Amino acid sequence: MVLIKAFVTATTLIASTIGSPSPKYLKPVSNITDIVETQLLEDPSPYDFPILQNGSLADSGQFPMPLCNGFKLEEASIDQLQSALSNGTLTSVQIVMCYLERI
Repeated sequence: MVLIKAFVTATTLIASTIGSPSPKYLKPVSNITDIVETQLLEDPSPYDFPILQNGSLADSGQFPMPLCNGFKLEEASIDQLQSALSNGTLTSVQIVMCYLERI
């Protein structure tokens, strides 16, 4: 216990004699707008921020999913997926890759 008190006292004494570093050794703080400007998305993909459609394109969906080798996955039933896998139209890897492209 005495050793701990001596250590704390010595540490406090050393810290008070050293003081704070001079301003010339401090790194300048980066401007927050510089950081924000590097994170701006200037050319987003149409699948990131789709434009609201009207007229004949009104029912194309807010977040359209591209066709997966000619197959519309978001409207496919389990039976349709199984038959596409069975007849070789789609592979399981292709289906997974199409879903991964969407996210």
